[in-house]
Amino acid sequence: MPPVDTLPGRGTRRPFLYGYAVTPDRRAALALGIVLFFAMGLRLTVAVSWPSISWPDEIFQTMEQAHRLVFGYGVIPWEFRTGARSWLLPGTLAAAMELGRPFGGLGHVRAAQAALALLSLAPVFVAFRWTHRRHGVAAAVAAGLAAATWFELVYFSSRAFSEAVAAHVAIAALYLASEDEQRASRVLLAGVAFGLTVVLRVHLAPAVGVALAVAGGRDGRRWRCLLAGASASVLFAGLLDATTWSGPFSSFWEYLRYNVIEGNSARLCVKPWHAYFTRLGAVWSWGTAAVLGLAVAGAVRRPAAVAFAVAALATHSAIAQKEYRFAYPVVAVVVLLASEGLGELVARLRAPRAVSACALAVAWAALSGWRATAFESDGSCGFTRPGESMWHQQAVGIEAMERLRTDPDVCGVALVRVHWAWTGGYAYLHRDIPLYDASDGRLFRLLEPAFNAVLVTRELLPVLRGYTVDRCWENTCLAKRAGTCAAGAEPTLNQWLEYVGG
Repeated sequence: MPPVDTLPGRGTRRPFLYGYAVTPDRRAALALGIVLFFAMGLRLTVAVSWPSISWPDEIFQTMEQAHRLVFGYGVIPWEFRTGARSWLLPGTLAAAMELGRPFGGLGHVRAAQAALALLSLAPVFVAFRWTHRRHGVAAAVAAGLAAATWFELVYFSSRAFSEAVAAHVAIAALYLASEDEQRASRVLLAGVAFGLTVVLRVHLAPAVGVALAVAGGRDGRRWRCLLAGASASVLFAGLLDATTWSGPFSSFWEYLRYNVIEGNSARLCVKPWHAYFTRLGAVWSWGTAAVLGLAVAGAVRRPAAVAFAVAALATHSAIAQKEYRFAYPVVAVVVLLASEGLGELVARLRAPRAVSACALAVAWAALSGWRATAFESDGSCGFTRPGESMWHQQAVGIEAMERLRTDPDVCGVALVRVHWAWTGGYAYLHRDIPLYDASDGRLFRLLEPAFNAVLVTRELLPVLRGYTVDRCWENTCLAKRAGTCAAGAEPTLNQWLEYVGG
């Protein structure tokens, strides 16, 4: 137990810890720091220990393009040949990768993951702060730990999805816009964050619009600050497109043309309007009642957050293309509200708050762990295997690229019936050697002198002559042949993608 002393010039006795007075504010700051440190450690441990691919966009629309900016080489999908994606998120990740460059190996990837994980602490921070304001440190710790340990928030924390990044920025905006202390600078920052949310994920524009309406209310001063901040973010995105693509907002118009005008989004992952409800029910199972019940308790004082979540869910339910990651902003806000609801419950129980906080945090973590073990793929879009653990889904592509990265004898890699989008790309290969799509037999024979390693499906191994199996993962194997590679063979993977429009 820390020693107790009397502060000079005061008649009250306060606890001292290593020579510093532990005032209520310091105690709260210390508790918040510990919760954030735990949450960050959990997120980075999962990212490093369980590599997986939820969907190719988390690599090839973001991490791969950031790698290309920093190191000068990478796979170029059609979006970055036609200008259908903004450079905002890849450019930000590139800055993080640059910081990780001196560490060598996969230091650039780890730095980007750390930056994403740091941003993902927004729900943890907000849950703690909102709860502490009303119910003190013990309840705030329970709320912060609830947001820190919920499995979906951990799973998406270090994934470079625009949906995940936009969700965390939106939560920061909701926090800044809902604080009791209505300083103009805070409201302006809320507007900036709301604008960034739209820039990162334009599908969230209706949700941001209703959240702004609730947050602005009838206060003209708040409206001016919110709109000024949001306009600044949108203007920055337009200028970025003008600098990097063909003109202001060109990436947004190109994206709109391809997905809406040409109707391509309605041809992939088309599901009924209730798909998100059924999927969430399957993922949360009997825990749905607990999560939603606590969220209702936490939602009483958070009308802007409720408006955002409801509008986002309605908007995405109306869009034909449905993937679970699209619903993550809704999930993140609902879990945030449930975390605050858990803090409310701690405050209402008759037991000592420290005991209640500990018991409820453990119960919540157990619920999260239970559902995490059952977090499986639903075979979305026919590209993943139903029932496969989301924590290990398509890990083969990342592990194979990491293995190739550490073999100095490999001078070219062919993908044989292994789709390039389900690999780790150059972000994980991290060597400037050619990649080839050699799934066609004639193309394989033509290009074979240019590569000495292949990623191939297991059933094709018997027809490969002169290759030795290095390692197999389920249905995919890495095989190598002796010798060097001839230079200049075409088409490389990027040339092939440009030809087929992939």
